This record gives sequence, C-alpha cells and structure tokens, in this order.
Amino acid sequence: MDSAISKQLLFDHFAGQATAMQRRMIDEWATKPENEELFYKYLEEWEASRPQYLTDTASAQLHFHNSIENLTTEEKTVPKKSPWLRSWFWLAASLVLIAGLAYLMEEDIRYRHLSTNPGEINHWTLADGSMVTLNANSILRVPRWDFGVDTRTVYLQGEAEFKVAHLPNHQKFVVKTGNHLDIVVLGTEFTVYNRHKKTQVILNKGSVRLERSNGKIKRSVVMSPGEMATVQKPGAVIQKSTPRPTVYAAWKESRYEFDQTPLAEVAQTLEEQYGYDVAISPAGLSALTISGSFKAKNATDLLESIAQVLELKYSIEDKKMTITTP
Repeated sequence: MDSAISKQLLFDHFAGQATAMQRRMIDEWATKPENEELFYKYLEEWEASRPQYLTDTASAQLHFHNSIENLTTEEKTVPKKSPWLRSWFWLAASLVLIAGLAYLMEEDIRYRHLSTNPGEINHWTLADGSMVTLNANSILRVPRWDFGVDTRTVYLQGEAEFKVAHLPNHQKFVVKTGNHLDIVVLGTEFTVYNRHKKTQVILNKGSVRLERSNGKIKRSVVMSPGEMATVQKPGAVIQKSTPRPTVYAAWKESRYEFDQTPLAEVAQTLEEQYGYDVAISPAGLSALTISGSFKAKNATDLLESIAQVLELKYSIEDKKMTITTP
C-alpha cells in the first residue's frame, strides 16, 4: 500500500473530511486495479462501523390501512341525527384516502419499469453509465429522472446481470430484491437471481455487501469475487465459492449450463423464462439429472435437447409442456 494512503486517510475521505489534494491523490490511487480490493475492504469496514437508519415502509402502509379501519369503526358511533358529523367524517376519510393513494402512487410517478417478455433478453445503460442485462420475464424498477444524492437504488424482480459504474464520489449502487435483502456495491460485475422467494447473488468482479434485515435487526455479509450467496425466505445467507461465476449468466448468450441438475429444476427454468406450465409424468422423472451446455433460441430447442439426452418424449399444447417416458 502506498505509504501516503493510510487507512485513517481513507476513513477521513469516506467521512468527507479529506482535503481537495488528498481526494485527488486517493482517486488516482483507487483507480489502479491492484488497489481496488483494499479500497473496498476499508470502505466496508468504515460503513459497518456506522449503522444506518432503516426505513420501515411496511409499518407505514400498515398504519395507513389501520387509519382507514379506525375511521370506518368510528362511523358506527356517529349519531344518525347529526348530518354535520357525518359530513365531517366523510371529508376526513376522503382526505386520508387521498393521502394514502398519493403515497402509494408516488413510486409509480418516480420510477419507470424496464421489463422483458417470456423468452426475451434485453440490455440497458442506466443514467449513471451502469449497464444491466435482463433475463426473460424480469422487471427492473429504476428512477424515472435521475438517481439520488446518497445512493443509486433499483428494484429487481427476476434475473439480471449488472456492470456497475464506479463514480468519482463513490456513490453506492443498491439492488433491492424485496426478499429482505439489499445488494450494496460501488463498481463491480455481478449476477442476481430473484424469483420465488429465493435470491442468489454471484460475484464476478469487485466487492459486494449483502444487507439482510429482519425487523430492526440488520446483518451484513461481504462477498469476494468467485463467490455465490443464496437466501431463501426465511433463512440465513449461505455463501460458497464457485469456480466459474460467469456460468450463471450464460443465459445472455441463449446458453444453458447444467451440472447434475434435476429435471424438476430444468422444468422450473422453462416456466420462469418462457412462461410455460410444465408437467412431468410420472413424477419420479423429476429426480433425473442432466449435465452439459445447451444452446437454445427458444423453449422448444431447449426441451428437444433435454429430451434427447434423457431419452424422454414431450408434447406442447398452447402454453403447456408435458414431459413423459417414451
């Protein structure tokens, strides 16, 4: 480590207390690949020592709904011969309802939706220069105009690969999954799978911090390149190393990688990415496993390859696939 760049100097920088000359020196030092990992390490350590306030949106919504119920209950106690009181009640209820609707609609006004159809893969460059690739049947909610001052926050349902641009002000990029898990990064490459109450993060490059919240309790896990973390609700974060992290984004090339993968999981992939209802009969076939790399332009191509390898037959009717024995 450059003797001029100390841990304390970096901490002062993160806290906004470094001089202009020190900031320039740190920026030049941080752009060198050999210093990137240490920079992220000290940033994670600095942020971990400063817990942040968690916004409890769910409680706010519950409070709104309780307000409506309480007003409805109060209506029963209003004397029938008091039209003024009844008018006041309806006026108050209308104001609360309007305020509640405005709160709920605010998200739709502030954010736009990037989405893909079944079997479709698409790419976008965000306002900060970060690049995202969405797998089929996925939605990414991003700010309609621009990112905020403190963080760059997006919301993912489905599967995506992110290449996050590292900004000069070290602004964090946050992917919210809706599974009580936030993925916090500065500049890195990673893939996120977020379907059916299961979230999986595969880190290709850089550093990622996973923030898992359970009520008022907040826990953090730091990932290194080549690691995969899985969270199933409810449950803890399970980390393990993976020798080929890029395999988990093979779908970008319309390629599917299987390694002793049960047929039941292959069927789930067909349902998630192509919108089919897949039936396996008899049920015992679900435990059959398959390995290999398969190139497929559509669901029929993939199913045809799987059926040939496992010596099975299949039929397709509308949006339903059936896999059976010969």
